[in-house]
Amino acid sequence: MVGDLAQIIALASHGNAYLSSDSLTFTFYPESSVFQGCKRVTLRTGLRDDPVEMANEVLDPLQWFGFLSSKGCKRLFLVRGVGRPSRIPDHIAVAFVGGGTQWFIGAQLRDRTLYWAGTSTFKGMGWEVEYEPIDQVEIDPQSLDLDGLALHRSFHKVLMECESLASRNKYDNFARCFSRAISSLQSEDPIAGSFQKDLLPAKGYGLLAKQLITACNEAWVFGGMGSWNDLYLESEADGHEYSRLSSALYSTINNAIEWRT
Repeated sequence: MVGDLAQIIALASHGNAYLSSDSLTFTFYPESSVFQGCKRVTLRTGLRDDPVEMANEVLDPLQWFGFLSSKGCKRLFLVRGVGRPSRIPDHIAVAFVGGGTQWFIGAQLRDRTLYWAGTSTFKGMGWEVEYEPIDQVEIDPQSLDLDGLALHRSFHKVLMECESLASRNKYDNFARCFSRAISSLQSEDPIAGSFQKDLLPAKGYGLLAKQLITACNEAWVFGGMGSWNDLYLESEADGHEYSRLSSALYSTINNAIEWRT
C-alpha cells in the first residue's frame, strides 16, 4: 500500500486506541513502519485562518492524540472527499501527485467536526508530512451505507477474478499478491501473515476489520511503471476484463478502508 494511505490508516486506528484508553501498547511514533522514510510528521491543531484555534500550534502524532482527547474526541474516522476532475480513472490517477482518492482523517470534537488532510514534501534525505485541518469536506457519495459483510464478499469475488486474470496472462507476481489477499480474508489471524503488522493496534478492531485491512494492504497493486496499471494484455477480451476489474478492485479497497478504519 502507498505510504500516505498506510499512514492515515495507522493514525486513525492507533488514535482510536489512544482515545479509548489514553495510552498505546507500544511507542507508535516514530517507530511504526508507516513513518519509515519520514524525517518529520506533524499535525496542526486548528484552522490556519482562525487565530482563536491556535492555528500555529504544530504537534507530533502522540501529542495530537492527547490534544484530541482534551477536546472531547471519542473516535477518529476516515472519509473520502470528492476528487479533482480527471480524464483518467482514479486507479490510474493515483500514480500521480495529487491524483486518485482524497482521504481525510475526521474527528468529532466537543464543539465541531474537523478533517485533517496531509501534504508530503521531500527535503534532504526524507519526507516531511504535515496534516492540516479543514472544517468542511464534500464527501464522496460512495462513502454512504457501507456494509462490512457485503464488502468482504465482494472483495473476495473481485480478488478471485483478478488472480485468475493475472495467472492466465502469466503475471505470476500479481497473482501471488491477490492470492495473499484472499488468504487474509479467510485467515483467523490475518495480521500474523502480513508484511506490515502495525496498521491496526493490537486491540479495538475485530476479525472482520483485520481481514479487510490486511487484504487491502496485500492487494494494493496500483502505481506507476511496473505496477498493475502498467500491464499489457494481448487479448481484447482480457483487456476489457482488466479495465473492469482494476476499477472494481480499487473501489472495493477504498470502501473497505473507509468502512473499517
